[in-house]
Amino acid sequence: MKIQMKKMMREGNCASFIFFFELEADDKTEAISYNAGRANIFLGPRSCTFDFPFDVAIPHPDLVCMAALKIVSPYIGSRVIMDRPVSKSFATAVKDRYINIKTINTSSLLPRIAHGEKYAVSFSGGADSLAAANICPPGTPLILSARKFHPEVGVFEPWFKTEGNIATLRDMPDTFVKICVISDFEFLSTNHSYCIYPDNYAFTIPCILLADHLGLTGIFTGDIFAAFSGDEMRKFSMLNFDKMAEYYRSVGIDFDSPVKGVTELGTEIINRYYKNDANATTCQYGTYKKPCMQCIKCFRKSFIKAYLSKKVLPDNIIEKFNSSKAVIKFRNNIDNGNMRLRLTFKEILKDVDTSHYENIDVVKKACQDITFDTTFINNLFLYPYKSIKNSFTMQYCINELMEIFEPMSDEDENKFL
Repeated sequence: MKIQMKKMMREGNCASFIFFFELEADDKTEAISYNAGRANIFLGPRSCTFDFPFDVAIPHPDLVCMAALKIVSPYIGSRVIMDRPVSKSFATAVKDRYINIKTINTSSLLPRIAHGEKYAVSFSGGADSLAAANICPPGTPLILSARKFHPEVGVFEPWFKTEGNIATLRDMPDTFVKICVISDFEFLSTNHSYCIYPDNYAFTIPCILLADHLGLTGIFTGDIFAAFSGDEMRKFSMLNFDKMAEYYRSVGIDFDSPVKGVTELGTEIINRYYKNDANATTCQYGTYKKPCMQCIKCFRKSFIKAYLSKKVLPDNIIEKFNSSKAVIKFRNNIDNGNMRLRLTFKEILKDVDTSHYENIDVVKKACQDITFDTTFINNLFLYPYKSIKNSFTMQYCINELMEIFEPMSDEDENKFL
């Protein structure tokens, strides 16, 4: 695949980066996403745009290539031809990461080397991302990737709204550097019904493209405890994440999550501590501070909030969830491995009388074989932080976490090890 990236200036001295993808003989337009779920995806338009709210110089060619591959990697046959050749060391990292790529054009270019220490948060505005941002030091850039429709696609997934996420970013304290990047890249890969990320952590592309401009040495995500093993009941492992982090290090970026030892209850606890929990935009169907109250995220988050407030949701709200298509679909697929938060559901539903709500009752009963007390998931899982590098930023985050949480006991930590 031949890949070009051009810079265009917009009104107000703001820059846009435009990527162009030209398919070669062994490239394809139908593939399997590298992202979680491994869904079938189809390549639509062959270009996409990233609009920045200020002028940005074209970054190091290795960064440009990394960003481009996160948009189209599953569709590439065996070679990548960039309009700006990459460093030999990054080419090696690409071929290690994507085994289908055998050839990539290189030059004598030195790899990207960043100095000092500066992390940004790849910020979505959701509860976990909000928690990651809250515990970061003042001055941390929060970089949001928001959507605009693609001119070749038109209106697609109109229910998926990012205005609320933009509002969440807007209302973050001014001690942070708040940056919203508008892009149509998500519309390049779909299953013809909805957009699907083609590659892992594609949402970090704006951070990658701004790494030189901001002098970034690190990117934080909002990945919580369950994200690393894919299931709260599995043995905790950062093996796959560490492989991804190694890939980011090839462009001088440390890749990590400051909330990796926190459960979904924990991120809500963090946001309540900072008094901005109501600002989180987790639901993509509703608007800012007005969630739809029918999707699976609203279902989970509503019971988490009620549990932490020591309250019971009103009967009409529980019934609305019980009869919602999202909860019914979730209930019907429990046996297919989608019950990845069993500890969380066990804890937040333990005092809820679900006997009159058939679908929610099935979810609750799916956790009844957990015989041990699950209250400990309100605490901090310290294990992932025990081998951190010499990072001021991560240590700052850990210090904040220790102000908020009690650590899990050795006995409770061992349930995951």
